[in-house]
Amino acid sequence: MNIDKFIQSKGFYLLPIGGCREFGMNSTAIIYNSRLWLVDVGLMFPEPRQLGISAQIPKIDDFVKHFPDGVEAYLITHGHEDHIGALPYIYRQFPAPIYCSPWTAALITRKFAAQGISTKALKIVKIGQTIKTKDLKVQYIGVNHSIPDACSLFITCPDAAVFHTGDFKIDPQCSASAPIDRKLLQKIGDRGVDLLIADSTNAHSKGPSPSESSVVGPLTNHLQNAPGKVFITTFASHFGRLKTVAQVCAQLNKKLVIVGRGMQTTLEIAAELGRFNIPKNLLVEDRQAHHYPANKLVVLVSGSQAESRAALTRIVAGEHRFLKIQPDDRVVFSSRIIPGNERAIFGLCDALRQQGASIVSTRDDPAIHVSGHAYEGDLIQMLSLLRPKFYLPVHGTYSHLEANAMLSKLCNYTNKTTTVISNGDFLALRGGKISCKGQLPLEQLYVDSESSVPMSRETLQQRLRIGELGGVVLSGVYSRRHKRFIHGPDFALQGLEFPGSLATEVVLQKCQTQLQEQLKSWTKSRPFDAETLSEQGRLLVSQFMYLALRKKPVVISKFYVLG
Repeated sequence: MNIDKFIQSKGFYLLPIGGCREFGMNSTAIIYNSRLWLVDVGLMFPEPRQLGISAQIPKIDDFVKHFPDGVEAYLITHGHEDHIGALPYIYRQFPAPIYCSPWTAALITRKFAAQGISTKALKIVKIGQTIKTKDLKVQYIGVNHSIPDACSLFITCPDAAVFHTGDFKIDPQCSASAPIDRKLLQKIGDRGVDLLIADSTNAHSKGPSPSESSVVGPLTNHLQNAPGKVFITTFASHFGRLKTVAQVCAQLNKKLVIVGRGMQTTLEIAAELGRFNIPKNLLVEDRQAHHYPANKLVVLVSGSQAESRAALTRIVAGEHRFLKIQPDDRVVFSSRIIPGNERAIFGLCDALRQQGASIVSTRDDPAIHVSGHAYEGDLIQMLSLLRPKFYLPVHGTYSHLEANAMLSKLCNYTNKTTTVISNGDFLALRGGKISCKGQLPLEQLYVDSESSVPMSRETLQQRLRIGELGGVVLSGVYSRRHKRFIHGPDFALQGLEFPGSLATEVVLQKCQTQLQEQLKSWTKSRPFDAETLSEQGRLLVSQFMYLALRKKPVVISKFYVLG
């Protein structure tokens, strides 16, 4: 589609970059008066088969090039990785002011500092404050979620009024944030909302979402009657849960050990912002834990998803200097299983049982964890308060978006007001109507685990092909003057084995001799350069390997041509 004709015309447009028909990489582009704003810039965690990849992030440079001024501003709803994880990579390309709440700013500050990026673009917005950036006004409205200072955004301009919920739930008894201001939402609804963009993560779940306060009793029971140490693991960013564990420990007169950089960061931010300080007499350093009776210790530990280098995984593997799993210890998983992590978590639980520990997970006691995302009842309540003309579900797979879209019927809205969209749908909101003007092709980049350098899909596919099929590296130097190879061709095999009846050295020598003869004949009959010679070598070796192994490994060929 020709996006320029829309961008250059007046009007309000939206483009979901990520988070539609998938979980993660949440980002939405807003275009107004030929300017571009980005609501969130998140990452997606890799699939298990994407070896050596730490994250998937949106590739937006082809899209942003349509805007002479680049990105006008980043409007961030909250500090979870699926909403801010890609920000350092995108911000390097397209620097612009970053508007966010205090807790979110503290997380971004640490993230930028780790990559040597200046934080001068950070603009801290107080909950309830309205900021103006060029033609848009944006009000940051506090909502409940599993991280503090989560916000919905009420975005207004002369041509549109859009409410983006971000990730949210409605929890009147949330320990990490103030209750949602229903009167404010009612007032916004009275004013008029053209479009409501809403979180779909728990749209399948019936009723209102359970309160964070509901986990206090169940966690107290499991900590209170444990015969040995209690290891409790949850999401490191879940301040409300960390605060609850600390308060329960104080109530039960148990000492608290905190292990894991992510959890320590969360509690450091809480102290910096004056939200919560764990009493010093409650805390025990891991190196001092052996001085206390086992049944008086609670270890708050990262690694609820069995991440390979997380603290709990290292403790189970016997790699922690001071903490070991002992018989009679109890391990409480106060978290859900993120899809794709099942095998790793079950393996970790099996290892814990072999070491004599008992395990309590949400399968044993569902009440030890509640979600930070809106259930059906919360979404209906949001719809009823705001009463939008149009409803746009985001953040979830197709079935989640569809389930969320169906809720409009329960609020006396017709199906015409609801749109189920895909990433890349270019939506126009004008003249009292919403319409899709076309589909923009969107790509992703894949962040290398070691170097943190984003790579293209083609590079990732090549890496995966090497992992599946093995690889051959072919090199050499050809002299035009001597009309022969003066070095090589040389081979290096990666991840390949020949059948037992074939000696590897014999096969490679045969391949090398055959390749030299064929290339010698090939170079006599046509003009060539290093690139064409390399490609011919790649084809010949690929054919030879197929005859020997009945498979085609990835062949990387690099020849140099002299004189």
